[in-house]
Amino acid sequence: MGIRTIIVILLIVLAAYLIRPRLRRGKPRPADSADKTMSPASLVQCEYCHTYIPLTSAVRKDGGYYCANGHRAD
Repeated sequence: MGIRTIIVILLIVLAAYLIRPRLRRGKPRPADSADKTMSPASLVQCEYCHTYIPLTSAVRKDGGYYCANGHRAD
């Protein structure tokens, strides 16, 4: 291989190294595309069956959270 071929290969590798991070900026990463509206703080545990449910769909009675009306102690 001639010196000219080696220089061309090195320039191509250098260009790829410099351009690659700029191409990645436009693509969302898996962690960035995750739904961040649901945080662990907005989940509550059912007092009856101990499963975690969103706070918005929980039934509250006497300071406790329940996943269904049937699980509420009446």
